[in-house]
Amino acid sequence: MGLLLASLYSWSQNAPLPVTDRLEGESYLILTDRSIYVAGENIRFSVFYRSPGKASETDWSKVGYVELISPAGAAYARTKIELDSAAGGSLTVPMDLPSGTYFLKAYTRWMRNYGPSAYTYVSVDVVNPYVKIVLHPDTLLESTVSLSRSSTASGIPEALHLEMPGRYEKRSLVNLNFIWDNPLLPLECCVTVIPEGSLKKQWEYVTVSGQSVSGGRGYIPETRGISITGRIEDDSTGIPVPFAMVYISLMGDERGFFCNYADSSGRFFFTLPDSHKEQDLFISAHHNEVANLRINIDHDFCMEPLSLPSYPLQIDTSDEAFIQAMVVNAQIRDQYSVPEEEQGMQEASEEDYFYGEPTSVVHFDDFIKLPTMEEYLTEVTPQVSVRRSNHRKKLQVLGPHPDLQFYDPLILVDGVAVFDVEAVLGISPGYIERLEVVEAPFVRGNLTFGGILNIISRKGDMGYIDLPSSGLLVNYNMFGTVPSGRQASLVDNPRMPDVRNTIYWNPHIRIRQGEEPELTFISPEVRGNYQVVVRGFDSSGSYFESSYSFLVD
Repeated sequence: MGLLLASLYSWSQNAPLPVTDRLEGESYLILTDRSIYVAGENIRFSVFYRSPGKASETDWSKVGYVELISPAGAAYARTKIELDSAAGGSLTVPMDLPSGTYFLKAYTRWMRNYGPSAYTYVSVDVVNPYVKIVLHPDTLLESTVSLSRSSTASGIPEALHLEMPGRYEKRSLVNLNFIWDNPLLPLECCVTVIPEGSLKKQWEYVTVSGQSVSGGRGYIPETRGISITGRIEDDSTGIPVPFAMVYISLMGDERGFFCNYADSSGRFFFTLPDSHKEQDLFISAHHNEVANLRINIDHDFCMEPLSLPSYPLQIDTSDEAFIQAMVVNAQIRDQYSVPEEEQGMQEASEEDYFYGEPTSVVHFDDFIKLPTMEEYLTEVTPQVSVRRSNHRKKLQVLGPHPDLQFYDPLILVDGVAVFDVEAVLGISPGYIERLEVVEAPFVRGNLTFGGILNIISRKGDMGYIDLPSSGLLVNYNMFGTVPSGRQASLVDNPRMPDVRNTIYWNPHIRIRQGEEPELTFISPEVRGNYQVVVRGFDSSGSYFESSYSFLVD
């Protein structure tokens, strides 16, 4: 039987990665579909790396963090997004958020080495018709960073052409035909279609490359995906415990498992598989010489103090009409509970455990009922042996591979690692459906196990076993979902009211020479003037922004 190997998703954090030219000074630009929102709406955004032509050639961070914050730095909504040369996401404005000017804050884990002054910020205005409180500007607030109006933009590149009429009927099909004539590099951009006046100049701050990493931070860039970090300590003294074994079990349908040693300072680092939903993790630790361990999980979002300039919410008389229309649309949307289509949603599905097909499976119902788990292992499971060593019971997986006798097996209950053999033997057999046994050495990270024994309960309740005292059940934020720019009710049911404040949104379009991407949406049912706003980077890496107006009547 061969050696069972698992892909390496974790490693010890023995020392911070050196600063290199390819990682130093990450810089991003965040663009929103509008500049003003009603409480309860989604803020759709796109995050562009500042040099998209070079991004594909470099191992930049793969995870972006975006927060909706007040000028004083308080976070009201958070999400994580997958970073590419451009990436999209959304945040929902809380229903109880006072009207005022807020900010989106965007950064990567690597950028946390530079501190909040290196992050990217952009302002958004929020109107809340349900709350009478207004966020007043704080003129005494000492700002961490200085902001300016939106990025200086060139006009639309000469090589890009947008073909569209200037007039449409209500609820008619609109095609946006882009033609890009540059033979060298693709064009990176986002497209939003909105009522005229709902995207104005925004306050922003964009990071500047070439800064030095602040001493003592040591954040490792997430070049593979979402990571989880922390430290193992002695629970009684608070002293870090070096080289403790750390185990992470993914609960639910994913059923993943990761393990590795902490480093010499008790720190650990794991990269988790990509997912677009909250993930329950059970994290435990074990050390042969320290009985009581404490697991400290690092906060995945930045918690450093931050102060941004505080601006009053300014609404011009000319804006009142479309803002009132936005509020009415939002109220109708809430009344009808119109769902937005979401991209990246994952359906729950039954999956095998991380080790794949077991070597053998023992179903308890195939045998007469026995009073204890130890008797099942002794009498009907020849693949597993119960032994005594130093007055303690041990389990050993038997099989043809000689290394099985040198390493302890990985013992799981419903996929969660358990170290206390006596507790395992004390499980009532009536709660257990089956045993799955892997009769080969299993390698994960820097650890080698003498096979795997997974005890699977009938109801997924782990047989009511006492879990490790050091264990933590953590609900961890994974990647957020990305709403599309289309509302299902408008297209699928024309009798429903058109409540779109953003008519169309596409966070990332890559236009190449010879390709003519066709973007399609349904025109609104409300007469008026609308805009198609195209923003992004041209082939030279320069930011551009251009707007096309059309009339609906």
